[in-house]
Amino acid sequence: MPSQREFLAQTGFLTFAHNSKDVNYFELAEMQAASIKRYMPAVPVAVVVDAETLSSAKTSKYFDKVICLEIDQRQDHGIFANEMQAFNLTPFKETIKLESDLVLTRNILHWIYGFRHHNILFPNKIVDRKSTRLNSSHSQQSRMPSSA
Repeated sequence: MPSQREFLAQTGFLTFAHNSKDVNYFELAEMQAASIKRYMPAVPVAVVVDAETLSSAKTSKYFDKVICLEIDQRQDHGIFANEMQAFNLTPFKETIKLESDLVLTRNILHWIYGFRHHNILFPNKIVDRKSTRLNSSHSQQSRMPSSA
């Protein structure tokens, strides 16, 4: 059984920071990484950037690993094309991929232990801050019997 340090060394957070004309995603990713380091300093954080963002990323004290994409596929395949490569790009044995605009407000290491028992988790009940249950039109349609 690995020690907690060994356990955490093979697990890390991964995010993407590709700036748009309206949003500085690198700045958001850096705030996210700072929040991770505040609550979970032993857990490494990696960021995937494009060539334009690389110089800023190299000077950040919050990222343990900066990965520069050799081929930016957004132009040919849409804005999420690069993120589809997350598990090929990650330097970690176990990766928690986060959107760059998410800031953590507490330690979430218990997620990592939960993920060890479930490869993929799908939420079946989503609630807003007022505990009102939310349903997407997609989930409603997938539960409805076919009329044909």
